[in-house]
Amino acid sequence: MVLTPTRATRALFLGTGSIGRRHIRSLEHLRPDASLAFVREGAREDELSCATDALVLDSLASGLAWKPDIAIVATPSNLHYEALVELLSAGIPTFVEKPVVTSMDQLEALEALPTGSLPPTQVGLVLRFLGAVQTLSEWIASGRLGRIVRARIECGQYLPQWRPGTDYRASYSASSRRGGGVIFDLIHEVDLAIHLLGADTLAHAFAAKQSDLAITSEDVAHLQLSGPAGFPIAVGLDYLSRTRVRNVEIIGENANARLDLAGSLLELREGDAVVERTGEGFDYDAAFIMEIEELLNASETGGSTSTPLQEGLRSTRLGIEARILAGLPGAGVQR
Repeated sequence: MVLTPTRATRALFLGTGSIGRRHIRSLEHLRPDASLAFVREGAREDELSCATDALVLDSLASGLAWKPDIAIVATPSNLHYEALVELLSAGIPTFVEKPVVTSMDQLEALEALPTGSLPPTQVGLVLRFLGAVQTLSEWIASGRLGRIVRARIECGQYLPQWRPGTDYRASYSASSRRGGGVIFDLIHEVDLAIHLLGADTLAHAFAAKQSDLAITSEDVAHLQLSGPAGFPIAVGLDYLSRTRVRNVEIIGENANARLDLAGSLLELREGDAVVERTGEGFDYDAAFIMEIEELLNASETGGSTSTPLQEGLRSTRLGIEARILAGLPGAGVQR
């Protein structure tokens, strides 16, 4: 349920690239009369700021002086930390994209924040809001699969084909310094291992640049995770698959489940028999709207969200640990 505010919502945006624009659309759907402000170097106006009648500001300090009701941080991940600390210190309910930060020192500083003193927060773990993911979670929790013995989560797509009309070499994905690379870029898959299977331990990590792509980030990674139950969870990530792959396979003693996010299909098998199959629950637009809706409601009621900061930091921690274990540069301390 969306609550009706007593005045127009003021939303401050840091980052208006592809994901920032999606969040703008979600907010406009929920609050058509919302007032928007963009923080941009040099207070640069463009077609988007004119179309949304957004106020364009040259600094976060100016943004805070505008007294926003919520803030949405959708800049490259290496720029999140300082802005996030300022927003939380000012008591602004804040949405931050994943991964929350990109270095261990920043992660530990955020983990140490007293949760009770923070304003409402939401981390952009949008796959949790898909109906199909929620159905799979219910199957697991209800014991439909029996005791789980192993799981595999994969995501791969050829990077030059990700964002049509843009040069992949200029994207944050191409730059390790900006927080690119498959471990951080595809951290949703690590979060699915946490959310669905309780992953909390990293046993092994391989990550490297294996291709001739003109990038400085890792384009292949394999992580071996586990949770309290001890079964292995293999996570495979790449920027190279010419056929888009995004799926979750869970093997249980009673049944197997397969979630195909690329093909919009969820099925449960017992032996050779398909006992349940559905193509419903893959409405990404609705999922993006729901995560913003939760933050709006929390900001207006003082309540909480389903993926607050400390929950979102769990996948960030495993991602940073994986980068360190794989020997990738810059994961320990932000320079």
